[in-house]
Amino acid sequence: MAQNAQWPDRQSSRYLGKNIPRVDGPAKVTGAAKYTYDVVLPGMLYGAILRCPHASAKVRSINFLSPREGAGVRGAAARSMPGVVVVLTDIGRTARFAGEEIAAVAAETEEIARDALKAINVDYEVQPFVSNTLRGKDIPDRVGEPQINSRGEDPDALWAQAAAVVEGEYYVPVREHLCLETHGVVVRWDADDALTCWCSTQAVHGVAGELAAGLGVPRQNVKVICEVMGGGFGSKFSPGVEGLTAARLAKAAGRPVKLMLDRYEEQVATGNGPDAYMRCKAAATSDGRILAIRADLFGTGGYSRRWAVPFPYSTYNVPNVRVAMRGVQTNAGSQRALRAPGHPQGCFLTETVVDELAVALKMDPLEFRLRNVGGGVWQEQLRLGAERIGGSRRASLPKSGRLRRGIGAACTTWGGGGRGGSVCEVRVGNDGSVWVGIGTQDLGTGTRTYVAAIVAEVLGLPIERVTADIGKSTLGNSGGSGGSVTAASVSPAVMMAALSARERLAQTAAAMLGISAGDV
Repeated sequence: MAQNAQWPDRQSSRYLGKNIPRVDGPAKVTGAAKYTYDVVLPGMLYGAILRCPHASAKVRSINFLSPREGAGVRGAAARSMPGVVVVLTDIGRTARFAGEEIAAVAAETEEIARDALKAINVDYEVQPFVSNTLRGKDIPDRVGEPQINSRGEDPDALWAQAAAVVEGEYYVPVREHLCLETHGVVVRWDADDALTCWCSTQAVHGVAGELAAGLGVPRQNVKVICEVMGGGFGSKFSPGVEGLTAARLAKAAGRPVKLMLDRYEEQVATGNGPDAYMRCKAAATSDGRILAIRADLFGTGGYSRRWAVPFPYSTYNVPNVRVAMRGVQTNAGSQRALRAPGHPQGCFLTETVVDELAVALKMDPLEFRLRNVGGGVWQEQLRLGAERIGGSRRASLPKSGRLRRGIGAACTTWGGGGRGGSVCEVRVGNDGSVWVGIGTQDLGTGTRTYVAAIVAEVLGLPIERVTADIGKSTLGNSGGSGGSVTAASVSPAVMMAALSARERLAQTAAAMLGISAGDV
């Protein structure tokens, strides 16, 4: 039966495709939900990280000074300050950006831990640095090899044929994640080589694997828990330096350690959505068709030269293209995934050029897009969007004065879709209660609710009778929550497990009643 399973019709379903309350809503609005920030364990210490204030530097030496004594005077070691339990000085010896980790402490309170950082005196050898793409793009040894996107004819041979040509420089700035709940962990060693980690993460299984590899312990000895979390946006797939550091502090102290980043740390050390600078020349024909684009793009992934964005954006048909993209190494924090990596940049750059071509042709921007988007679905969506927002009002809007209103259009896309490999378990209790467990996590998108709803739908139960257990690496394997794949990856596994449980229940009841499973 399960092999030929079909999702129930939306009209006849009780929960699926319906507007239902979230199962974890009451816990969140009453404050009962436990975020990583809320975890407090017996005997817990608080960790803090000393970060380099320089964009590029080498550590010559580290001294531990009492905060009561002047700089340069060798005084009481920070590790001997009242309340300080552990000091680690080997976190980093070279800083590639301001905010990179150098040392760490664990203390009885967060305040003591922060004070202890002030007692650590680091002698830095400051190095030359480049702070941003616009400066770094003109320094050859900072720029990587170009990635070339080339098709059709050479645009330089086509400019004379065009009815409109635009040329300019464009820039998309760096963006930050700034999750409501900052990055961080609570770590407890349960034995010499076994640990439990409460982590604000988008990937409980991924974090467990990275902790095991980084700490040299068996993967099965690491348990990662993320009951609820306050945002990720692509920045929380890894335990980060803070996670591994907290585990080392806890190991050295023999006590649990909480290490949650503050807002400054969140901005400098947890990754970003990179920038994009572009020099571009583009042309269009008199009938409103994009003819050609030539562009040079630069962007920084921080201290890595890896960088690229989709340009020109795939929503438009551009027959003749010559584009070169180069990553620029800068002394800034590294890039991380941030809501469709690369797409906001590629979309903004393309749409700005498209708008300028429409203006140069004196053509309505919507009409220009309709002539250049690929596929009927884009045309349908653009027309529908224009209708819903009253796009016909655009021509009548005031075009002078200090305050103006406008109506615009733009196209964007993202893949998403499901991934295989999720493992789900459904248990039916003697009292008729149902438990479903799968090692996924809920970023706030409702994962726990639809896991419970699917099982309730298949078994014909009120959703209140189903306990959805997620956010633990000890549950069945499932991938990280990113790329808009979680619902499509998790749901089929949950449905198949629920159908298997229903069949097993029918077989058990049939044997007890002396009838066939089909009759049950």
